[in-house]
Amino acid sequence: MGNYTIQNKRLIQTDDTGSESSDAKPPGRTPLSVADFFQITRIMGGYTVLRKVGFVAVTVAAKPTRVVTYRKGIETDSTAGPGDYIATNLDPYTRMPLLSDDGHPDQYVIKADRLDEFYEDFGRKNAAYGRVYKAKSIVKAIYFQNGFDICPPWGGSQVAASGYLFLNDTEVYGCEAAACEQTYVVVAQAA
Repeated sequence: MGNYTIQNKRLIQTDDTGSESSDAKPPGRTPLSVADFFQITRIMGGYTVLRKVGFVAVTVAAKPTRVVTYRKGIETDSTAGPGDYIATNLDPYTRMPLLSDDGHPDQYVIKADRLDEFYEDFGRKNAAYGRVYKAKSIVKAIYFQNGFDICPPWGGSQVAASGYLFLNDTEVYGCEAAACEQTYVVVAQAA
């Protein structure tokens, strides 16, 4: 099981020594596991099943490209390798890019071999952000009113003042509350 604490409805992942760490590349932190997610579910009293209803526009990275996800500040900082996708979340109704509080497009990396797992081609193009794909993913989610500080599967840190811990069958990661509420709908509650 991973190292983490839950205090006052906030999930904090610790390093191997049990110390809190929010460094850009925290030593000793590994991504939370599926077993960790279900242990956290037991502590928090259940999870919610969500379906993504939004769209993304994607471009293919031709060279290593830094992608910073902003919501209320920096949520995560990662690198898209050649062939990986840079996804921009689009509003499900207007298909315009979702923006952070300070005006940055809501972008993240999808590994080259994972796009078809989560999205299907919608047959349109967004002039500024690439080909449009419709979401098809369903996740289990646990809400943390006071946020989280975790190591996501792609490494580094993922931090949000308020947000959801997601499980998409094999990976555990976070999603800032406003971004989640703009792009997901509730399918079911599970205890």
